Amino acid sequence: MARHLDIEDLYADALAVVRSLDMRRLPRRLPEAITLLPSDLADRGFGPDQLIARIRDALPQGERD
Repeated sequence: MARHLDIEDLYADALAVVRSLDMRRLPRRLPEAITLLPSDLADRGFGPDQLIARIRDALPQGERD
């Protein structure tokens, strides 16, 4: 199944959805791409906190919290 997943495409689609949301304030800047492997998705220990950390790590040093 991992062969059939295009994680980069999935992230790009998710990013487009986030950017299309009608928000009261501008969202934080998000990276155009992140490093995410099929094994990350299969890992039961890989949850929202790990995903947020991966996204944060993909931002330039000066833009991280």
